[in-house]
Amino acid sequence: MSLLAAEFRGKADFLLVGCTENHTSDDIPFGKNNGFPGADGENNGRWNIPQPKTLQERIDSVASFYSDFSDYLVSTGEPKLDIPWVVDGMGNEVGDTYRAYPFRNYVVKDGVVVFQGGHGPMAQVTDHIKACLETETSP
Repeated sequence: MSLLAAEFRGKADFLLVGCTENHTSDDIPFGKNNGFPGADGENNGRWNIPQPKTLQERIDSVASFYSDFSDYLVSTGEPKLDIPWVVDGMGNEVGDTYRAYPFRNYVVKDGVVVFQGGHGPMAQVTDHIKACLETETSP
């Protein structure tokens, strides 16, 4: 997504919305697939956290995730995550409206959804998003 944001900078705006945590220690934990792989090949346990109960906890959790994920991308040679982010309210209005669980990608043009990706992570095909952006941003 960072590469797409860089490629379409000035033609499209990108925004990440942090919603309900998908796999938390007090709900459905990831187990051994928890977090980002470190230099030793072991996952760092990033998602071994409880579900945030307050808006401030959600903000802190999302901020920590994007910082960790950006560091991980850079460590693998990818560009730093340079996309603004916001958080959904504790009522999960954005996540529920856009059926974002566990996550989804959308392209919105003039207030209308012109592309809806599948439920992630396996359904996230950036080639499809890129093709839509090329069509929607061409003169």
